[in-house]
Amino acid sequence: MKNLLPIACLLFVASCYFVGSRRQEDTAELCYRLYVHYINRLMASAEAMQQTIRQTDDEKAIQESFKKARLIYKKIEAIAEYYNPATARSINGPAIPEAELYDAKVLPPQGFQVIEELIFPYEQAAKNELNEQVNALIVNIKHLKYTAEHNTFTDAHLWDALHLQLFRIAAMGIAGFDSPVAFLSIEEAAASLEGIKEFIHIYGSPATLMSSLDSTIAYLHQHSDFETFDRLHFIKNYLNPLGKQMIATREKLQIPFFEKENRIFAARAAHLFDYEHLNPEFFKPTTSVSATPELISLGEALFYDPKLSGNNSRSCASCHQPAKAFTDGLAKSIAFNGKDFIRRNAPTLWNATFQAVQFLDGRVVFMEDQIRDVLAAPDEMHSSVALVVQKINEVSEYRQRFAQAFGRAVEQPVSEQEFLNALAAYLRSLVALNSRFDRHMRGEGELLTQEEILGFNLFMGKAKCGTCHFMPFFNGLVPPHFIHTESEVIGTPARPDTLHATIDSDLGKYNLHRFDIFKHAFKTTTVRNAALTAPYMHNGVYQTLEEVIDFYNRGGAAGIGIELEHQTLPPDPLNLTAAEKKALIAFMHSLTDTVRTRYIQPKHIVQ
Repeated sequence: MKNLLPIACLLFVASCYFVGSRRQEDTAELCYRLYVHYINRLMASAEAMQQTIRQTDDEKAIQESFKKARLIYKKIEAIAEYYNPATARSINGPAIPEAELYDAKVLPPQGFQVIEELIFPYEQAAKNELNEQVNALIVNIKHLKYTAEHNTFTDAHLWDALHLQLFRIAAMGIAGFDSPVAFLSIEEAAASLEGIKEFIHIYGSPATLMSSLDSTIAYLHQHSDFETFDRLHFIKNYLNPLGKQMIATREKLQIPFFEKENRIFAARAAHLFDYEHLNPEFFKPTTSVSATPELISLGEALFYDPKLSGNNSRSCASCHQPAKAFTDGLAKSIAFNGKDFIRRNAPTLWNATFQAVQFLDGRVVFMEDQIRDVLAAPDEMHSSVALVVQKINEVSEYRQRFAQAFGRAVEQPVSEQEFLNALAAYLRSLVALNSRFDRHMRGEGELLTQEEILGFNLFMGKAKCGTCHFMPFFNGLVPPHFIHTESEVIGTPARPDTLHATIDSDLGKYNLHRFDIFKHAFKTTTVRNAALTAPYMHNGVYQTLEEVIDFYNRGGAAGIGIELEHQTLPPDPLNLTAAEKKALIAFMHSLTDTVRTRYIQPKHIVQ
């Protein structure tokens, strides 16, 4: 019986086919009806939770009513997130305030995650707030149903949504992103896959795909403990193959892919390690041309050329050295005058292209703008784009190389946009996604030790690292659409002193947007190549990964005695053992990838 769909779903589908069989083109309509069917069930379950809360203070009864409601939501999360992301966030978004930058207001959190925090554990004193949250949840579910009536359901969009849910499960679901308190993530991942199965069953999908879904769901039910769940095994041996089968089935059913749609992972990407379908130029502005080998090579020459500085004394590589994963090994880089230090730590440039914003405070979007900013900074390059372009135009070899790279006449002077485009093309080419971890996850061999595997499972589970450093880039770029980079308030101290800790004075994102929730907020940077990028944090306060892990293990700022009203990092201790801390570091070392790192000899500098 385990291979059969739930009876309710079978009856629903049967009713849709009654009085003559439906034609192939009706599949989207059937999916729409199933979606609305589950929205109605979600509404009923939310109202049942409301009644339970009103009638009793029994913690277990309230928690069970919550679990039932969110399990139903998980069955349609894929479609709700795809068609109505704003409403989906109101239903099951993070339990932290959100700033509306253009409306200059802060929106309080609401939905399942807020309710979860109020009932795990439940305290009667929170009953009024709990009732308000459940009322808001019901309103948002009503809105979800209303908007569903105005959505255009197509087979292509539906399969796209269902496939993206596999990404969401891998990177967020089993990491505990939306169940950080109750740890219901594994059971809810199973519900998501059950929902996927019910929708694709409408298409008469192959028995092999349905069997794979059954075995994947069964594995989750058989290994439902959050802390001991083997995420690496599950992703590598269940989710990744399932993704390949879904792509193959879609091709067989001749359901079109969105081939021309610009996204970081193309629609044919089977899983999060299918880098063949990854677009490193996703965040490239439309004013810049696509990279070519000639353009990248030209940008590389510029990167190492001291002509970019005001006095021809330093290059980009002065603070971003290849041997140190394009950092400089200093807490804060040396300023232009050679005596002082700049404000923040120099981040790695590896995989910097996989970020929606640049700089630690996220103050610009495009690399071209970052280049312009760094050149103009008095304590960094003390120059300007105009001055650099003037110098470039005085060098005949540069004039020739720019003409070749952009396919134009050599007599035409190099423009500011061409210069920015060339240097940014090189920076976007610094992709390092071929570590032992990546090769292991792509099935290219058993390349990880048991300690490294434990470290990954801790990273994505008990240690909660993966809820901010999202897989596969392990930075703040949010799955599954990867169009937004998160900032976090973790409370980095001014000094590595856990007894008399004080907050670092740098206010981060607050300097740009004067919302209290942004005080001390910084972009979530990557942990790829972290073994080579010490010291750590925006101010370089920690010299070792051991110190970093100790900080997080204590609960960030809250754990070392710093009170921050808007700390986004969970303040509770992680209670990691010495062996677990060691395993986490071992995993981060498995993310090291420096295959393309090399030195540029002086002869490569254009004279």
